[in-house]
Amino acid sequence: MQVEEVCQYNVQNNKLHSVEKDDYPADLKDDIKIIAKSEGFVKYNVKVKKLPVDGGNYMAELYEIDISGITTEGEKEINIFAKQINLGSGTLESVVNISELFKLEKFAYKELYQVFNEIQENAKVPADERYRMVKCYDSNPGAILMANLRKQGYKTYSRIDVVSLDFAEKAIKNLAKFHALSFAMENIKPDFFDCKIKTLNCPLSFGEELRSLQKSLFSIAMSNLDYDLRNRVKDNIFNKLCKYRDYFEKPEISWLCHGDYRVMNMMIRDVDGKIEDLIALDYQIINYGNPLKDLIYFIFTATDRKFRKSHLSYLKDTYYKQLEYFLKYFDLDVDHSLPREKFERIYEETLDYGLIIMITIAPFMFADEGDVPDVANVSMSSLDFKVDDAYKNYLRDIVEDFIDWGYL
Repeated sequence: MQVEEVCQYNVQNNKLHSVEKDDYPADLKDDIKIIAKSEGFVKYNVKVKKLPVDGGNYMAELYEIDISGITTEGEKEINIFAKQINLGSGTLESVVNISELFKLEKFAYKELYQVFNEIQENAKVPADERYRMVKCYDSNPGAILMANLRKQGYKTYSRIDVVSLDFAEKAIKNLAKFHALSFAMENIKPDFFDCKIKTLNCPLSFGEELRSLQKSLFSIAMSNLDYDLRNRVKDNIFNKLCKYRDYFEKPEISWLCHGDYRVMNMMIRDVDGKIEDLIALDYQIINYGNPLKDLIYFIFTATDRKFRKSHLSYLKDTYYKQLEYFLKYFDLDVDHSLPREKFERIYEETLDYGLIIMITIAPFMFADEGDVPDVANVSMSSLDFKVDDAYKNYLRDIVEDFIDWGYL
């Protein structure tokens, strides 16, 4: 039977840009045809929405794609979220190999996903306690196509809002499961771990372009600090930025790290305001290194000074207890992998990674929606953009925390 395809390109609100047929990437269109065939469609429509870049993604064009029609078993609809690579013409490629990031994410959604499922199934981890990942479809090398969780009732939080304690607990417990699975995998599937995980180096290139990017972001940060505070801390902060590479080389403990574990890379489903499910996304920077970088990264991208004063110790304790609990499913003792005393010491030694990463990440988080930087097409040394007014308060909170803790 011949398959009939009818492509519709429509937009439902003024924040979404109309996708003309000629603008719809040919490779992506081919992927959709293959998916439609593999899913048994004999007649189908394709609806495409191109999503705006709003500070959450800088290396891809984003699309929502709905395939609906008739299969041999009746009516069917598939909802897909797609990221199509955008290499651009700037110097970003000299900081990070964008094509390699897409390969890493495909590896996570395909191979790592299968291994996680296998070892959790064999350990009889209850379904509602397992670490879960989103379904991913086969695609061209420059695209990631996954199930569109928004169509399943999931949503994301704003990239700049402080999360609730409920969200923070769920996210940190989920991260502890991810790290526990890394340690379990090393013990249960050592050949896979040695071949596939230990070889995952940090995808950043620590060269001149990265230093130029750091200098640009440092300038943005310092221009948003009050004069007295800026003069007090700028030299110390700059010296810490120069040690950024140290946090990725020869860590005392090394597990599989997510690398970009922040609110924008999580989707939640809630009922009456209470979160019932959380799924992490975006594994483009997964690497083998110090897992506490992930914990600290999340804390400082998701909370403010007031929240940290009230809950930081509790969240750190929540992470460790969940790590201990989840490892027991695999007959592993947290004291053999990461004793509490060692955990506390490495946490203290790693904590100022939160300051370094926020000088680097926060300007992008707080980028004005009308002035989102086109990092794929500009030089890192000339990067400059407006940030939301909330950025000043956020940055001051971070700096004052590290002064109080004795790091500045």
